[in-house]
Amino acid sequence: MAIIRQRRFIEPALDDQTSDIQQIYGIATDKHITTCPFDVKGYIESQGIKVISEDMGSEISGYIEFRINHWVIAVNRYQNPRRQRFTLAHEYAHFLYDRETIQRDGKIVDVLLFRSDESNEIEKRANQFAGELLMPTTDFLNAVENGMKDFQQLADKFNVSVAAIRYRAFKLKLINAY
Repeated sequence: MAIIRQRRFIEPALDDQTSDIQQIYGIATDKHITTCPFDVKGYIESQGIKVISEDMGSEISGYIEFRINHWVIAVNRYQNPRRQRFTLAHEYAHFLYDRETIQRDGKIVDVLLFRSDESNEIEKRANQFAGELLMPTTDFLNAVENGMKDFQQLADKFNVSVAAIRYRAFKLKLINAY
């Protein structure tokens, strides 16, 4: 059983993503969409984007593309549902920030959607967005502060993988190594 042992205060960055996520939560609340854990599929579909599950190779997490007159986000049906949630949030970030590229190039396919800083800036931004959307900094820190320090317990609260929790805890400087 892995446990977060320390809490270091992190001031959340107030950037465009944070503002966008606050807006998303406001819209979700107005539409009676669950926000904890965040119903990412319900929210995306409420925005007129079709969400599908497809057979994909094990190296592909998902993709987003514009098809004739509508947007589609696809997830790999063989991956864990919690990983699919992260993929949906990641692909939605591409919708928000990379629409022109997608419309020009056809689609963005995410191969081995790792949650690391080793990918390019577009992928890094999408991962950061997904992490904040599914595990908001304030909610994450409040959960830890209120005694929820077990990785599995946090993963269950936010309906994400333990790996996503570990990485989020690392990025928030709650643990020293990922």
